[in-house]
Amino acid sequence: MSKIVFVFGAGASADAGGPLMSNFIDKAGRISHFCDDWEKEYFDIFFKALYCLQKVHYKSRLDIDNIESVYGALEMAVLCGHLEGFDNSELDRLLPAVRMVIAKTIEGSISFPNPSDSKPIIPYEEFINSLVSYLNTPTSISFLTFNYDLCLEYAFNKYNIKYNYCLDETITNDEVPLLKLHGSLNWFLKNEGIHKLDLDIIINNYYNLIPIGNGQSKIHFKHPSRIIHESDDENISKDPIIVPPSWSKGEFHKQIQPVWKAAMECLRDAEAIFFIGYSMPESDAFFRYLFALGTVSDTRIKKILVFDPCPNDTVNRNYQSLFGQGTMNRYKYKNASFSYGRNEIFKEISDLWRNS
Repeated sequence: MSKIVFVFGAGASADAGGPLMSNFIDKAGRISHFCDDWEKEYFDIFFKALYCLQKVHYKSRLDIDNIESVYGALEMAVLCGHLEGFDNSELDRLLPAVRMVIAKTIEGSISFPNPSDSKPIIPYEEFINSLVSYLNTPTSISFLTFNYDLCLEYAFNKYNIKYNYCLDETITNDEVPLLKLHGSLNWFLKNEGIHKLDLDIIINNYYNLIPIGNGQSKIHFKHPSRIIHESDDENISKDPIIVPPSWSKGEFHKQIQPVWKAAMECLRDAEAIFFIGYSMPESDAFFRYLFALGTVSDTRIKKILVFDPCPNDTVNRNYQSLFGQGTMNRYKYKNASFSYGRNEIFKEISDLWRNS
């Protein structure tokens, strides 16, 4: 399916303002002070649950500063029907609240440029611009991402690159696979299927001038969550499809299973894999299984490069624990952010393309 596979994690979006898993909850707390009443209800439920989780420290260890750990723990609480301090009605609202808090925090951290402004979403637009010539044969490159944000979509849209989420459609030769393994801010449940909020609708509604008197106006940002909140379609869920890193993927297993199948096919055919800003956390057993099974093929992997700004050796060790003997001698780890590593990634791709 693809010779080159890019795998993006939260670190890739950090340069665009996106939160990391470790500072996500702190950012959520700050953003909650600027929300409307309907949004604050979700934040109140989430932070009440977070307070309840603090009590586990006496008998157990749980990283309640990491949003993925918190999400996984709260999903287990809902599955088992118990979280101290929560009644059944609050438990029913808990996971939608978590998803909405995640969505609002990302939406409040990453801003789209004004359509009339030439300022790019750094580093995504510059990166995709460098790849445009290679994307003339789109199926030779695929993009896997654990990020919920829309940075890649925005960059593709700017350079008129067609992409396909591989949710239910057959991909065509002029489309780039964009596989969002953990869901997306613009995916919403509708009648057991996925309603995809079109990027053009998001961009066209994003900047709104609201009159504030005296001939003045202020910019009002209308994010995907607000667009759906104001929608008259009662069949669309108000919280986006955002799944935890656990192997089960919770309640949206059926809807996003085609994405994982497509990801496995991409890994099967990959000759080069670039991991950008993905720390390979031990909690994400799902991707370890996906990688192990997906790379079982006759294809010879020529390059595996990891770019991550983690200051210590933790991420490098995480990756070394994943790869087998046949791939370790193809593996390189670069302690660099997406912005700083972009040129080296492009050089590696150029060498790979020239020698293929």
